[in-house]
Amino acid sequence: MLGIVLDERRGVVYVKGWVKGSIAETTGLQVGDVIRMINGTSPDGLAHAVKLVGDTVVGDTLTLEIERAGKTSTVSVQSE
Repeated sequence: MLGIVLDERRGVVYVKGWVKGSIAETTGLQVGDVIRMINGTSPDGLAHAVKLVGDTVVGDTLTLEIERAGKTSTVSVQSE
């Protein structure tokens, strides 16, 4: 379980928080980070983003392209 909490505002998916003690808490993600890509796919809204994250199988690497303060970076985590 990754433990990331996502939300959507005006069609933009962003990090709302994470589950305490989860992998997401240790990834360096910050509240407000905009999710641009999940495993190379641009999420088309919150439901699509949740599906993309949920499709990650235990042991797979989940790669998130995020935007923070106008800068883009990549965060990769292995799902447990």
